[in-house]
Amino acid sequence: VGQKVLKRCSPDVNTRAIDIVTGECDNVSFDVLLGVPKTTPDDLARTLETLVARSPRHFSVYGLEAGGDMSHEVERFFAAVDPDRVAEEYLTACRRLAGAGYEHYEVSNFARPGFESLHNRVYWDGGDYLGVGPAAHSALGGQRFWNEPALDSYLSRAGGGHIAARLVDEGGDGAIEKTMLGLRTNRGVSRDELTRDGGVIDAFVREGLITVEGDRVRATDRGYLVLNDLVIRLTENAPC
Repeated sequence: VGQKVLKRCSPDVNTRAIDIVTGECDNVSFDVLLGVPKTTPDDLARTLETLVARSPRHFSVYGLEAGGDMSHEVERFFAAVDPDRVAEEYLTACRRLAGAGYEHYEVSNFARPGFESLHNRVYWDGGDYLGVGPAAHSALGGQRFWNEPALDSYLSRAGGGHIAARLVDEGGDGAIEKTMLGLRTNRGVSRDELTRDGGVIDAFVREGLITVEGDRVRATDRGYLVLNDLVIRLTENAPC
């Protein structure tokens, strides 16, 4: 899935850029950022309408979240992000994209039928993948590796014929991670794999945070907003 990021500028410029991209490429994904300071819910609605009208194959929808070392200017920017507004806009985007025929196949990803991102599916399904370069992660044969994060150290070790990756010690049998990965997607997890009794599951169903169909337990859009809490409660006493 090709991704095109549009910088914030005048609406006319943005629209022309969108038309150029969708006119030249028939398999396009757009990233939509939520909770951007100095924007309004109306801005999000107009953005979604403009993009949906072009019928891209895929959307990724993310809430702004601070992380890593940041300058004072960037810190001030993220300090203005309202988590409650991010949550409201997330639910708005979920409703609008579902109404336009996009499948919400993973927490942050929506696609036309048959156009899910294949590499996304590999991550969430626990498949093998190879990360190349500093700080890249890999999963091969049931083991996970993390490359040296510093460029100089990575090049020195790799250039000297040494292994530039370290094994990630996950401990236990990964039951919690398996549940977390499964609940991130619309495939969910098997009810039989959860360690909590049915009362906890039924309570989450009543709260509208999960659904149960047959033996499959899936998070709802509202459930995605509190996914970490759901995983902890549903896997309490499970091995890490």
